[in-house]
Amino acid sequence: MQNRIESYPWLAAHKRLATAVLERRRDRGALIDALAYALEESCVSLPIIENGEDLNDICPFTIFAAFCRPLDDNRRVRLFTCLCDALGLLDVRPPESFEGLALVQDRQARLFGRGAAEPLQIEALWNLFAVAMERDSDEAGMKRVQAQVENLRLPGRTVLPIVLSWVRPDAFPPPRACTPETPVLDPKKTAKLLDAYGAHLLQHDRDDRTRRAVRCFQARWNEEADDVAAMLSDALAESHHLLFKGYFFNPHKEMLAFAQAEPEATRHALRSLFDEKEPLIERICRFEAETARLFEQHRALVANAVPRRSSHGNYYTACVYLFLRYPDRHPLYSPRRLKALDQATGYGCSYRIAHPESVTRFAELCEALKPALRGWIGVPGRRPDSAGAELRMTTNADSSRDAELNLLIEELALFACARTPA
Repeated sequence: MQNRIESYPWLAAHKRLATAVLERRRDRGALIDALAYALEESCVSLPIIENGEDLNDICPFTIFAAFCRPLDDNRRVRLFTCLCDALGLLDVRPPESFEGLALVQDRQARLFGRGAAEPLQIEALWNLFAVAMERDSDEAGMKRVQAQVENLRLPGRTVLPIVLSWVRPDAFPPPRACTPETPVLDPKKTAKLLDAYGAHLLQHDRDDRTRRAVRCFQARWNEEADDVAAMLSDALAESHHLLFKGYFFNPHKEMLAFAQAEPEATRHALRSLFDEKEPLIERICRFEAETARLFEQHRALVANAVPRRSSHGNYYTACVYLFLRYPDRHPLYSPRRLKALDQATGYGCSYRIAHPESVTRFAELCEALKPALRGWIGVPGRRPDSAGAELRMTTNADSSRDAELNLLIEELALFACARTPA
């Protein structure tokens, strides 16, 4: 058993981080700043830091919970690395894998409560962490401190065995069934949604504007074009319904103004956004930052369309461009689409609307929905023949099928939005 514990690939890195955190027990402001920096740099959200709430104190387990929760390994590694950098642990390499790591749900990342009891609870958690870090601490001492913590009736007392396993898996082996379940579609709700949409299609003409927009962009996008503004004007000619939502939201006009004022900067911003070798969230954040700079630099050119702030200062706009460029890889995200499909299918994923991480959650939902859509398409009479055969975006048949599924998901999402209160 001991050999198994010591073989955890993340244990050595966790111990180094735990030691650095414990050394800063009396400088918790620095720990809060380090965590905030790591979250911002890695574009990862943490539910306990939201809605402008100030975090005045923190316990060590909450710091570990930032990356010991449902995240893909790329974001987990990025967050861990940024946290180590912020604490001066420049020689600590991120774990090669997180095999055997116990996870907590997002809502369990804060182990301490709010109000008058908060300081006492946080100190008790620090005491428990300090005792757990003592290699020679006896079992009786550990149980005594743990009992003191549990008697405080902490919000996170039920996950104490999990959080202790992050630093002392020898004394607290990771529970077997502790990893949160992956969200799954509710079969009954999903079937009900698909049947309702099928009935809708039998009575109404389908809206093919988005399909036309994709075909237009695919045919006319050319990142090497001499005249960037003219190329974008042609490529986005059919995308007006996606990139214009009224006086305060007109990224179509805004992007063309950018291309006229700074064609090379605009070309670079889009080229960087479309670079599939880079992590998606990082690309979206960079694109938002660059378009914000362009807006501030050339506000006079677009002020009549967007008087207060840039229309590119949200993740939907970047996702429109990604969807038009790679319809087989990126579904068309928006907060309303995510909320509506999540509720209509009973998927139950955890997300924060005001953060780019919600884009990833929407992509995961869409991937989960695709098998159900494939089966639904194959049932005669449920739906008119697909128009996807008209899409000639790639010679790869699998990519064409994925593009068609993402277009169908876009139609289904809009249908779900119409049935879901805003």
